[in-house]
Parts: sequence; structure tokens; C-alpha cells
Amino acid sequence: KPTGQTRKTGLIFIHGGGFSTGNRSQMLGYCNLLAQGGFHSVTISNRLTSQGHAYPAALQDVRSAVSWMRANASTLGIEPAIIVLIGYSAGGTLALSGGLSDRNIAGIVSVAGISDFAVAWAQTPHARLRRDIDAYLGSTPPKDASPLELVNRGDPPVFLFHGAKDTLVPVA
Repeated sequence: KPTGQTRKTGLIFIHGGGFSTGNRSQMLGYCNLLAQGGFHSVTISNRLTSQGHAYPAALQDVRSAVSWMRANASTLGIEPAIIVLIGYSAGGTLALSGGLSDRNIAGIVSVAGISDFAVAWAQTPHARLRRDIDAYLGSTPPKDASPLELVNRGDPPVFLFHGAKDTLVPVA
């Protein structure tokens, strides 16, 4: 690498949409903003429940994106050991699951993501969120897909951001 040039942090943005809708274009504004700050940002789409894909399909897509970024780190000008997952809502849940199951992720940002499916299902007043959770889980027990169950000593730093006035996903 040229003198004075350092490799950048790689950011992978994951869209929301209740696991059933959405696509990567929802996160382009964030990618562009952080790219101006020197971060290499990409946004991904993942398989959706509305297309017949239950857990762990979307999580596998996140893991594939991380593998792709690592494999292309030299071309992208990033340090493969400094990849951060950032997600909103369902994407926040996927960022948590993807990052907590990969010891080589540098950090995780979850904005309004579910960390415990059983608690979210029980506490939300919204039938829509219960349907989204049921569709995402398929036949998987809530505990087996909850990011909270993946927490271990030595995990990467996690920033949880969730508004107390969120009317869909309960803060608990």
C-alpha cells in the first residue's frame, strides 16, 4: 500500500422490513454518508420470508456477505479484521446474529433489532410482528434463533440503539 494510506473499516448494512420485505437500497444513504467519513460501506439484500425463506436463510446471506467482504478485502482496500455489521429492525437482528456467531467481526450496531424472539412475540401488541416472527422462525424454536442466546465472553462490541417510543418492536 502507498505510504500514508491505511486500510479502511468495512461496514455491512442490513435493511429492515420484518424479515418479509425490503432491500438493500433502503440503506444506501447511510452507506454514502459513512463512505464520506472514510469507511468502505456496502449494503446487502437477504432472502425474505415473503419469498418462502425462513430461518436461517437470511442469516446465511449475512454470513455470505461477510465472507465476500473478507475475500475481497485487498481489492476493497479494507482490513479484513475490521468488519462491522450494522442493521435496522430485522436487519439489526441479523447483524446481532451474524456478528455474535462470528468471532472475527470487529463490532455490531443493532437499531431496534430483536434480541429475544420469545420476549418480542409475547410483549408486542401487534399481530403483524407476531406473524413476521412466526414466518421468520418457521419450525425453529424462538430460543434457537434469538441473538441473545449467542452472547459469550469475548464477543465483539455491540451498540444497541432502540427508541422507547418504538410502537412495533418492544424495547425489552
